[in-house]
Formats: sequence, structure tokens, C-alpha cells
Amino acid sequence: MVRKRKKSEKEKSIRVVGFYLADEEYGVEISQIRSIERLSDIITKMPQAPPFVEGVVEYRGKVIPLIDLRKRLSLPVESYSKETKVIVISTKEKLIGFIVNNVSEVLTTPISTISAPPPEVVNVDTQYIRGLGKGRITSRVRKRREEVKERMIILLDLEKIINVEGMFQIFSQISPPY
Repeated sequence: MVRKRKKSEKEKSIRVVGFYLADEEYGVEISQIRSIERLSDIITKMPQAPPFVEGVVEYRGKVIPLIDLRKRLSLPVESYSKETKVIVISTKEKLIGFIVNNVSEVLTTPISTISAPPPEVVNVDTQYIRGLGKGRITSRVRKRREEVKERMIILLDLEKIINVEGMFQIFSQISPPY
């Protein structure tokens, strides 16, 4: 028997920051994000760093590594623009910046809508994908009526992206713990 949800019952959901990489919308859970910044003009290149590490920048008095998320995920690389942003995340040990094309908005994604992506349609290594979810934007329209817009979004796990292939060893050489 299927039970209908009462309006008073809240569906469990996560809040996701949406951003674009190579014309596709991705998202990460807002709890993983420390801040969203403009891309600095001053990026110091690091010798012998992997190709996806653009270098290091100063962030609030600390030096943090910058990863170009397009390169890390083997997506087409574009030149940076004024819309290019850096999503700074805080891991257990480090602060790390991820370069993205631009940031769209904060979406609410019901946990029930998150599912594994079909392998045939995803052009990103699936080990970095948390799932596909329906992001919802709810906006108030005249006279208290709500308008809900939904769209599919690819949810990434940034911790997994930096946790593979000895990435923490690379970053410990680049930046000290905070």
C-alpha cells in the first residue's frame, strides 16, 4: 500500500549549490562549501603539479591549491572569464579551491529524487558522481502563490575528487594544514 504524504510531513532534502562545467550543470551539497570567490588574477604555478592543479592562491591569509574542475573531470577546457568562480571547500585537513565556469544558484534537492546515473549518458568518471537529482527552485509569485521549477543536476562528491590517487600527499606539499 502506498501512503500519501501529508502536507505537514517534510520531505528530506539537501541544499545544493549549482554550477556549470562545459555547458552542463553540476552541484555539490552546500555543507561541503566554505565560500564562493572570484577567480584571482594572481595564481602561482607549482612545479611538478598535476595538470589539473592550476597553482596556488592566497585565500584569507592562507595559501590554498586551485584545481580546475574541468581538467580534473576530463571535460573540455575553456578560457577563464569574468563569470569564472572558485568554490572553496574545507576538508578534514585542508582548504582547496575548485575552478568552475560559473555558479548558478542554490537548489533544494529531495533525497528521494537522487539516483545513480546511467553509465551510457555520463561523460564524467562515475566514481566522482554522488548521483543525479532533481534540483528545485521555489519562488514566490504574486499573492503568495509559489512557482516551482525543477531540473536535473549532476551531484558531485568533491571529497572523492581530491581523495584519490594520493591527492592529499600532493596538497600537503602545496599548503600547510589550517
